[in-house]
Amino acid sequence: MSSARKFRHLTVECIEYLKEYNDAYIGFLYDPPIDQRWDRWHCAAYDEPGFLCVEEDYFGILKECKNKDINTLDILMVRGCITALLRKMRYGSVKKDTLIRLLERWLELVGQKERAVDEKGETDTE
Repeated sequence: MSSARKFRHLTVECIEYLKEYNDAYIGFLYDPPIDQRWDRWHCAAYDEPGFLCVEEDYFGILKECKNKDINTLDILMVRGCITALLRKMRYGSVKKDTLIRLLERWLELVGQKERAVDEKGETDTE
């Protein structure tokens, strides 16, 4: 399994865990019980090249995305928001549902990109 595919799988598992987690918030003040699905995804998020926005102004991106429908965000905006939320969770908390929706949107956008590449590859070989 490729690194990218494995990370997507870990993301799906993390979303499943977050949906089971009972608290509305997650983070420093609302530490979830230790769960391998969260731990594996959280570690992998920092290791996965191009997932987190470490070079960009992720808090600026988060501010730009405020009051926007998550379904309208592009991949950079989603990555920036996820990065900002993970950093914010170190000392505070975030709404669990917001993180879930951002992760689901990321999966959707990555899937769209992969389908477009697959379609392009099919037309190139015809």
